[in-house]
Amino acid sequence: MENRPQIEEEINFRDVLKNPKRWFGLIYPYFFVIILIGGYYFVDHLSIANQNDVSPTLPDSANVFIDIKPAKGAATPSPAAQGVDVKQMMQPTEAMINKGKTLFQANCSSCHGSNGMGDGPAGAALNPKPRNFHSNQGWVNGRRVSDIFQTLQKGVPGSGMPAFEYLPAADRLDIISYVRTFANDFPKPTGQELSELDKTFNLSKGTQAPSQIPVSEAITKINSGALPRMQNIYSILSYINNNTGEAGAQLFNSVTSNKLRSLVYLSSSDDWKASLNDFIRTVTSNPDVNGFIPAVVNLNGKDWNDLYQYLLNLYSKRSS
Repeated sequence: MENRPQIEEEINFRDVLKNPKRWFGLIYPYFFVIILIGGYYFVDHLSIANQNDVSPTLPDSANVFIDIKPAKGAATPSPAAQGVDVKQMMQPTEAMINKGKTLFQANCSSCHGSNGMGDGPAGAALNPKPRNFHSNQGWVNGRRVSDIFQTLQKGVPGSGMPAFEYLPAADRLDIISYVRTFANDFPKPTGQELSELDKTFNLSKGTQAPSQIPVSEAITKINSGALPRMQNIYSILSYINNNTGEAGAQLFNSVTSNKLRSLVYLSSSDDWKASLNDFIRTVTSNPDVNGFIPAVVNLNGKDWNDLYQYLLNLYSKRSS
């Protein structure tokens, strides 16, 4: 008969005590169950395990406001003791031209190119293209010293040419001195032209540093003054809408794309009230954003005068 291993029908605990290896087979299932339960608990509470209970110490910068301090304005003289001597533009010195070249490379060459050809890398996508200073064609404000200074002061609306009024006047004149070396046919400045330039921008008196007040105080002042101003504007608009049969109202309605915007724009400054030419210059300076239509430039002399007198009369009545 074949010898076969005997199968134990019950556990012999005495033999288990003598042979500890047999304990493994008895407790292994329990270890497996415990590890399985522990792993499930860990995964189920993983989000809680990563939760940070320490509040952040950095303040929310959106809620931090540091107001500016009040400061009294003062006259800041230009590098020259008596301000900018514009008469130097009659015969710029080599030092002025060299300084102008340095300033040109730092502020202008990215669009106009290092040699003033209008081929700078930043001007590639601009339309119209940056000015080529070697050409005498297409100058919007003109090529005189005073014309170029005005361009640097105010920029050229509708183009990529920004205003450089933040540069000291002496630096802008130095830039002009250098730019005028690109061609030999620039108009020679006259004493009268330079005197008018000095008078227009007060160049010989230096730069006036304005006073400043805290932003919170400025907001309060603006809000207190804005209500009467807007009431005045709506009063003018209401009058125009209620009197559409008047010739002035019909003319105004025909040259505006947004009547309220145009009235707000005119209320922002009294410069246009000085003369008819100032009014025309104000209205045509930026018709895309001031509420007037571009076709306003096609008005004849009589229409310009009628429109000017009509609006001047409306504003004068409601400001008195």
